[in-house]
Parts: sequence; structure tokens; C-alpha cells
Amino acid sequence: MPGRRGSAAGGCRVHGGRAQDRPVPDCVPRPKGGLVGLEQGGRLVACSQVRESSGLAPAPLLVPLARVASYVDFAEYYDLDHAIVEDIPFYLDLAGRQGSPVLELACGTGRVLLPLAGAGLDLHGLDVSENMLAVCRRGVERLGLSERVTLHHGDMAGFDLARKDFTLAFAALRSFMHLLSRAEQLACLQRAHAHLRPDGRLALDLIAPDPVRLAQRPSERFEVRREFNLPDGRRVLRKQRLVAHDRATQVRHFEFLFEVYDREGHLAHERVVPISLRYSFRDELEGLLDAAGFVDVAAFRDYEGHPYDGTGELIVVARRAATRRG
Repeated sequence: MPGRRGSAAGGCRVHGGRAQDRPVPDCVPRPKGGLVGLEQGGRLVACSQVRESSGLAPAPLLVPLARVASYVDFAEYYDLDHAIVEDIPFYLDLAGRQGSPVLELACGTGRVLLPLAGAGLDLHGLDVSENMLAVCRRGVERLGLSERVTLHHGDMAGFDLARKDFTLAFAALRSFMHLLSRAEQLACLQRAHAHLRPDGRLALDLIAPDPVRLAQRPSERFEVRREFNLPDGRRVLRKQRLVAHDRATQVRHFEFLFEVYDREGHLAHERVVPISLRYSFRDELEGLLDAAGFVDVAAFRDYEGHPYDGTGELIVVARRAATRRG
């Protein structure tokens, strides 16, 4: 956000974000920089700890409660649960051709952002979760990338940054699917368009809505999806179940169950994290991109660039038109 700057330990630049044109109540950040808020009408008011040079409190973010709450407790597990590297060469190639600066929407813990910055690109990362940004910030400082990375606390459906000259914006690995309505998705695309230079590119990675996956029925039973060890030697089982599928809104609601076992193999504690994802069909997504002012949309089924066929990933890369209709 213009004029809203601050610094974190180690020199990593952090900017507060804001929700555009939305009324926001007063709120007071928690002392240690964690996620904070007041629940109001199904939305969580989340405040950044960054303060302006004037000493005024940062503007709160007004975002859907479910979108933030999912990652309050998930942050400490995210990198271990998502130890995925297959998509990084795709973004390295795309960003390498586009050049700096690059904006990652929903950058999270920096899984993709850090390798791109390490390759010499200037990165800006936006995320609605301060918990995820805290992990990313530590990675930036550990790798000595503070001069190449700027982090923003903000909602990807309503952000307004000082820079409007990004060569590339992207949302990796299902991040765009956390926007649970067409209106939020369109708002995100419009904000991305506003922050790209003419002929800048936007890349999104969604799951293809194949019939087999969509035919899955809700279940009371959790299935083990992943197992990993924490740095302190504890073992984590991550289980998952589909809770509900709203076909009218194209939203699937899941629960992730994290079971944490001590070194002796005893269940120490467990945590349930709700996750909701909205799937999109190719024609629908292309229509939203067109409405937001993007052209020359290419769709792929994988990170090797094979043409989309309704299976695997739904990866789209589009070009920002010089002007947006309407």
C-alpha cells in the first residue's frame, strides 16, 4: 500500500495491505505480531503489526474468516506437508523470461518465492495470513534475500500496492481456489491486472475439475494423505476428508486432521483445520480473465507445458491487455 511501510527483524521489508472500499472497524493487534482479529459477519478483521512512520496503527484487513483461519494453525506444518518442487522450474522459466519485478499472490511461506528470489529476481509476496508470512520472513532472512524480497500483508481479492509495474503475477498450487466465489475471483484478477505493466503476464494453477474427483462423496472417515517428521523428532500424520460439496457454488469443503506423535509413538495432540476450495472450469476461468482485461490465454495440464485436456492441473497463463474494458 502506498506510504505504508515498515521493517521486520533482519531488514526484510514488510508492507501492510488493505481491503479496498470496505468498511473496517477498529481493532488492536496482538502484541507479538500474530494473526489477530474480530469476527464480524463471517469475516475476520486481521491486522498487520507493521506501523507507519507516523506511528498510526495499520489499516485492518477485512477478509473471509475461513480463508484466514485455515492457515492460522497450518503455517507450522505447511512446508513439510507441501514439500513440492515440481512447479518451481515452471515459474523460474516464466519469471526469467518476463524479468523483474514479480508479484506472487498468496505467497504463503515462500515455497516458490524464495527460489525465484534466490535466482536473482526481485520478488513481492502478498498473503492474507501473518502466520504464513512470518515463516516466509524467516526464510528471507536466513537466505540473505532481504534486498530482493518485499512482503505485503493483504487480501488477494482486494489489494492495492504502491508498485503497478510488475512483469509477472502468479498464484501457485491451488491458491486461487481459496477464493470461494466468482465475484472474489474476478476481483483478484482485476487487482492483478491493475498491478501489471502492459503486456505483463498472469499465471494461475488450479486443479482440473475432472468428473472422478467431483463424484467423490462426503465421508465421516479420515484417510491418511501424508506423513512427515517435525524438526524436534515428532511425527505427524496428515489425514483428510471431504465434508461437503456445494455444486451450486462449486465449493468443496475439507477437513485436514493433523495427528502429532511424540518420539515414543504416543499421540501427543491433534488439530483439525478446515479447508475450502472452489474449482473452476476452463471456459469459466477464461471468461473471468477476459472480463478482467486479459488476453492470449494459454492453458496447460502440467508444468511441462502440455496442452490442457481436462486432467491433472489447470494452469493458465494470460497477457494483460493495455487497457481493460469497462
